[in-house]
Amino acid sequence: MCIEVLLWVPTGRVRVGRIMPRCDHCDAHVSDRFARVFADEHGQVMACPNCSANAGIAEVSRERTHETRL
Repeated sequence: MCIEVLLWVPTGRVRVGRIMPRCDHCDAHVSDRFARVFADEHGQVMACPNCSANAGIAEVSRERTHETRL
């Protein structure tokens, strides 16, 4: 789920970089592996260990996805 972006570097050249995926609820970084498991079909991560209990991430993610889609 990483997004490739063009980054400006001081040499004036542009290079391709990667941005780690983020939780759409609290904006915390999450790993690629976490995003693969818990992201919805649109690649959005609605819950992470920073903003929900580890045992309930899947449930909270489902609830938040449902709330944002209404």
